[in-house]
Amino acid sequence: MDPSDLSTPHRIVLVEDSEHDVIAFRRSMKKSAVPVAITHFVRAEEAIKRIEADPSSIDLIVTDYKLPGISGLSLCRLLSKHNISLPVVLITGAGSENLATEALKAGAYDYIIKDHNQKYLQLLPFVLIEAIRKHHDRLERKHMEADLRESEKKYRNLYEGSRDGYAMVGMDGIIVESNRAYRRMLGYSKEELGKLSYKDITPQRWHRLENEMLALLMKDGYSPLYQKEYRRKDGSIIPVELRGYLRTDKENKPTGIWAFVHDITKRNESEKKLLQRTYELDERIKELNCLYGISRLVEKHGNSPNTIMQGTVQLIPRSWLYPEITCARMTLHDQVYKTENFKLTEWKQARSIIVRGNKIGTVEVYYLAERPPLDEGPFRKEERNLIDAIASRISRIIERVEAEEKLSRESRINAALSQLYKPLISPVASIQAIAHTVLEQAKALTNSKYGYVSSIDSVTGDNLGHTLSEMMKNDCSISPGKRIALPMGVNNRYDGLWGHCLNTLKPFFTNSAPEHPAAEGIPDGHIPIQRFLSVPVMLGGTLVGQIALANKEEDYTTDDIESISRVAEFYALAIQRARAREALQKAKDDLEIRVQERTSKLQMTNIKLKHEIDDRKQAEAQLQKSKAMLQAVFDGISEPLILVDKFSRVIIINKAAENYYRLHGSEDILGKYCYQAFEGRLAPCDGCEIPEKVSGGQNMTFERRGVMDPDRLEQVSLYPLNGGDGKVGDTIIRITDITEARKFERQLIQSEKLASLGILVSSIAHEINNPNNFVSFNIPILREYTMAILPYLDHYAAKHPDIELCNMSYAEFCRDTLKLIDNIENGSRRISTFVSNLREYSQGGSIRVFNWLDLAILIDKVLAMTQAELNKTVKIFKKSISTELPEIYSDSHSIEQLLINLLVNAAHAAEGENSRVELVVTPAGDKGGVVLEITDNGCGMDESTRLKIFDPFFTTKPAARGTGLGLYVCHNLIQDLGGRIEVESEVGQGSTFRVILPINPTTSDRP
Repeated sequence: MDPSDLSTPHRIVLVEDSEHDVIAFRRSMKKSAVPVAITHFVRAEEAIKRIEADPSSIDLIVTDYKLPGISGLSLCRLLSKHNISLPVVLITGAGSENLATEALKAGAYDYIIKDHNQKYLQLLPFVLIEAIRKHHDRLERKHMEADLRESEKKYRNLYEGSRDGYAMVGMDGIIVESNRAYRRMLGYSKEELGKLSYKDITPQRWHRLENEMLALLMKDGYSPLYQKEYRRKDGSIIPVELRGYLRTDKENKPTGIWAFVHDITKRNESEKKLLQRTYELDERIKELNCLYGISRLVEKHGNSPNTIMQGTVQLIPRSWLYPEITCARMTLHDQVYKTENFKLTEWKQARSIIVRGNKIGTVEVYYLAERPPLDEGPFRKEERNLIDAIASRISRIIERVEAEEKLSRESRINAALSQLYKPLISPVASIQAIAHTVLEQAKALTNSKYGYVSSIDSVTGDNLGHTLSEMMKNDCSISPGKRIALPMGVNNRYDGLWGHCLNTLKPFFTNSAPEHPAAEGIPDGHIPIQRFLSVPVMLGGTLVGQIALANKEEDYTTDDIESISRVAEFYALAIQRARAREALQKAKDDLEIRVQERTSKLQMTNIKLKHEIDDRKQAEAQLQKSKAMLQAVFDGISEPLILVDKFSRVIIINKAAENYYRLHGSEDILGKYCYQAFEGRLAPCDGCEIPEKVSGGQNMTFERRGVMDPDRLEQVSLYPLNGGDGKVGDTIIRITDITEARKFERQLIQSEKLASLGILVSSIAHEINNPNNFVSFNIPILREYTMAILPYLDHYAAKHPDIELCNMSYAEFCRDTLKLIDNIENGSRRISTFVSNLREYSQGGSIRVFNWLDLAILIDKVLAMTQAELNKTVKIFKKSISTELPEIYSDSHSIEQLLINLLVNAAHAAEGENSRVELVVTPAGDKGGVVLEITDNGCGMDESTRLKIFDPFFTTKPAARGTGLGLYVCHNLIQDLGGRIEVESEVGQGSTFRVILPINPTTSDRP
């Protein structure tokens, strides 16, 4: 695909085994202005299968050097071996000159070295686009070379296979080239002719005519068709008819003469037909020379578009039947290219030049004098084909030139944006420094002399200028740290030309600034403004700043607007980052206070724990005096205790340890090694460090899964006892069950998270609710306006029954309009319900509005809202709603949100080639109520996942598609409605969510 086309994503295959690097790659491409569609593989073997299956669907391959299995370098070699021509960029963490050489030899277009700061990600989008562009140019060059080779092949076949003689004569008169017919005509071999000049084979009486024809040929580039005689090798004379064409090099210097010779010994009908064919061939060669000449103009380095077009016009006359009276003209937009003898006449042949479906010019050929009528007036059908081919060739040339100009402009924009990356991501760059960089890049992109960059004060609305470019000369000198504020005027509007785009929130430019309606003059000493461009900086739908430029040497264009709008997007991110940094600093200060308070509490706890450990050590020292007392003390401790010697042989265990290891008494294990006594092994357990620490008399504490119950979490502590004289003594092993303690810690952390999230959710709900209130307030007014105008439209439609609006009949249009209003109103209610649920999550509950509901109608409304999402991911959707459903007393908004969440979750789980989702609604039987079942054939869940799906923020979806609140909210909604939810799921088979709702949760009679 064309690398300059930004409307279609570039299709990239990424081969990377590091998930972290894959995420960083995707984030880098997302931040750039380049649209991409990324297919990720962990192993090169998987990627090569995909590439070989359909290489035409891939624009670029990006691969890491080190991969499991074959390396990225081997992947490049495999692609070359299989003749797969695709651009490859190699990424390596340790680059070297040898590696770069090997990568390029293997077929890689480029390679990038990773750095620990990941700065290579800033350059990555530009390197990838450059690789795609190089590949695109290489393919185009191959196509042009193939076309040229095909043309040369056809020419050679025509040349050697022709029945007429062709010869190339050097400027010294020697015959340097000839075809078989020419050699057969004269009776010489190729080597013999290579030693003769054209005068050697021409009788003396024809030399004068030859000199006259040669003079004409040097003047006009070709000679007229004339007759003469040749002397054959055997001395016989044959009459011939020939024409000569001058051959030139790139500098238009003569290099030889092509002679086209025909034997006219037998004047008969067959000779006449053969002569006609030779003549036609001659014309075809002229046509090929014309097209070949155009190709050479394009290929010659340094030729401008104007040079190519004018050169093409000059090539045209000599390719027509009567070159001496032929002139040509080409118009492209407002440019005109013509031959020196151009003149408008009635004998005309023309062809439009079409680029991307639009006519941009014309190629015209005129005869300056009347000639006999042929296929198209005085012109032949072959000349019509030739002018069509010339117009088509010019169209492709223009498309290529425009693409190169667009790519050049895009490269300059990307280069400017790359300069903004560093200050944008710098944690210390101020908004003033970023604004200065933005101004410099904006001026460079547009060649503007002056400008300023500002931001909007979020409190006062004033436009605060961070930069100036001497637009007011010395009168604008300001002290360091001072900013110019352009205040908001009356009615919350900004004055003057600078304020026009801030009022309209749209970019604009004027190349006659004093005449613009918004112009109000300039202050004394201000630089005169002739041309002016201004772009508002928007963050979402909010105005946050402005970029203004003035006095470009040439007129501003829409390309300038597009370029500066791109810069404005980056500047908006900088403003957002600056504001976020301020908010983050405040949150950080608050967090530091809380951490200090928590640290103080932990230090007190640590002191108490240390005292406790010291007390226990003293007690353990006393227990060594008596084994009986030690056993009694051991048995009095509820945690398992084991006393072992320095060889890890069991001396004493307490009752808790006997129960832990499920022993019937300790007599059989005393004196045995711990791994023999408790595990029945002949050697220490794999990876166990206890024997080593015991033999060395070292303290040790670690956590592990329970030996006897893997679902429990244990802490094992080793307490070495002093053996006296510095020798290693016995060691006490304590096993503590810390499962509940760890659960309590996680619950405490989760409570802290939920408390903080509740504050954030409440703020988000407030921000969403404000614009939604505006929508819900205006929907009834819109419906009232629509109903007021419908009688007038009905009256008009009655007189014009065939009227169509938006490709619909009038009746369908009216129904659709009212349905759209209903959908907007329903969507607004859904947003209100969603906001209410957010508040419920943050505040712990909300008020439900209960009414008697018809579930069939409610389900149809939900399916209408979710139809687009279901159609996008689900191949088969079935619904079965019983006709005997009872009405239920419940909250409609809660049931709508419940069904939408469950249907969308099922659609996301089932997406695939044979995805299927089924909705079944039936009465609940004797118990009363309604059962809603939603079944999908997706990936399913294991038991551990099923037990956590109703926890807040638990999700198996990618980060961009799920928050983990959907099923948590559904569970709370069902409980508030007096119902329950059941889940059945099998890995690889799918899941069924079953919701049972009562007829009336209040158990009261219907009101």
